[in-house]
Amino acid sequence: MSSPWADLFLLAAKTISFHSGILKKIASLRGLNHRLLAFERIIDPEKLPYPIASNRYITPEHFENLLRWVARHMTVMPLEDLIEARSHNHKINPLTVSLILEGAYLEHYFIALPIIQELKLPVTIFPATAYLGTAEMLWQDKLALALLTCFRSRKKILRDLSEQGLTKDKVDPTRDLLFRLLEKESDNDFYLALDELTEALAQSSPENRFIILGLYGELARNYAELKSDVTFMSWQHLTELSNNHVTIGLSTHTFRPLVELGTDDLPKEIEHTLNTLREHKLYANNSFLPPQGKIQVRFNQAIRDAGVAAILYHQNQQYNLRECVCVPVLHCSEASNFSPRELLEDGWLSRKRGSI
Repeated sequence: MSSPWADLFLLAAKTISFHSGILKKIASLRGLNHRLLAFERIIDPEKLPYPIASNRYITPEHFENLLRWVARHMTVMPLEDLIEARSHNHKINPLTVSLILEGAYLEHYFIALPIIQELKLPVTIFPATAYLGTAEMLWQDKLALALLTCFRSRKKILRDLSEQGLTKDKVDPTRDLLFRLLEKESDNDFYLALDELTEALAQSSPENRFIILGLYGELARNYAELKSDVTFMSWQHLTELSNNHVTIGLSTHTFRPLVELGTDDLPKEIEHTLNTLREHKLYANNSFLPPQGKIQVRFNQAIRDAGVAAILYHQNQQYNLRECVCVPVLHCSEASNFSPRELLEDGWLSRKRGSI
């Protein structure tokens, strides 16, 4: 166990090394991957009508602090320039990053854009085009909203289900999770059970998930009014972002996990995204951000046909396609206890991948 004096000495040495440029030299010698900082939701979770997993959001305060630190200490390069440099094996400042926004949520327009404009930082947004201009929500958010509504009326629901002869001993495993969730006494226990149920549904088939979501949604509507939350920006918002020099990247139309997509589904999803953007006189660059899931060889042809020059991959998605530049993504969220200093020391020097 290290002593306080040793910790203090180590912190002083790291600080001196950084400000003297030694740390940059070390990073250069280590031959690090140049990475992308990705942000999904930028919100205060207390303002949402449903719980959200901590690996899906960063608070506005932390987002602003991180970007201001990055603007002072790192080189922020447009994604297109980074891809071009990587494709030609050009030397790049080892402390170079590019910024991306995933999904095109409302807060990207109202919270991220003003900070990005003030700091004059280049950024690329990857819109979930199926949801723009609609009141639709991702299935995880629909599930959380329905089950939180059920949880608040859990005593009445359990009593009614019991009167109907339904108990957790007489239902299938997925419904068993619902009973276990409704029997929780504290909010913390509920959130843990919700995470377990979300993970279970993520592993199930899309058809089964649709049925279960319908069941929970119907159950919730019997006891309270379900108020959906408009989470995605409008097409007008996206157009304004494009007019303010925010570039648009390519993703799938619905953000469905890759494991759910057949060989014919991925090209259809990509084509749908491109066509929908064209309808609004918007165009995507040649970078592709796949949704969650392992990128498989069977998708190679669809990626080639879309003219993709770069694949941006998340944790456990590492992928190599000779025709493409493959760039790892650091997903910035509240799930990990990170600080701007850790971005430099842990995220870069120890080659960590995934959330920071």
